Amino acid sequence: MPSVTVDEVKEFLPIDYDVQDGIIAILIAGVDDFLERVLGRKLAESAVYTDDVDGGGFALWPKNRPVASVTSVTNLSTELEEDSGFYTLSEDRIHRIDGHEWDDDYPGCWRVVYEGGELAPGGLKMAILQLISRLYDNRGGKVTQGAAGYGITWDNLMDGAIWTLLAPYGRGAVQVG
Repeated sequence: MPSVTVDEVKEFLPIDYDVQDGIIAILIAGVDDFLERVLGRKLAESAVYTDDVDGGGFALWPKNRPVASVTSVTNLSTELEEDSGFYTLSEDRIHRIDGHEWDDDYPGCWRVVYEGGELAPGGLKMAILQLISRLYDNRGGKVTQGAAGYGITWDNLMDGAIWTLLAPYGRGAVQVG
């Protein structure tokens, strides 16, 4: 899963046309790959999960948080899927709209199918957007500094501001620039 979306990059740059979407997707993949190697961690790991969770309270708690979206909630006692208008997702918990508790017929009596997992935190996302912006501005070997022989490498893209944003997320990261 990419750490940022093409739409997030287009909003950040700002770009209001679709012609560059393919290039932006390539830049996202390149920055993600580079930073995963530098930081020694995945930037974003989201997947579809199925959890059997307990009822008996005002919320169902899926295990892989943060929860991005809920696909279905099924009562395993009755094998009936709840109507999506019956519940809402709030702060990684699934609440009934009517405010009542979820039935607790036995442990794990609710099956929740959802998308969740680790998403890129705000500071990391800002560093990613900054790097993508710098690469976008210098794509195709375009010279922006006006100096003969100037070229963009990963080393000179990574200034102190980027490293400051990345510092809390690194696992053994070493500054390369």
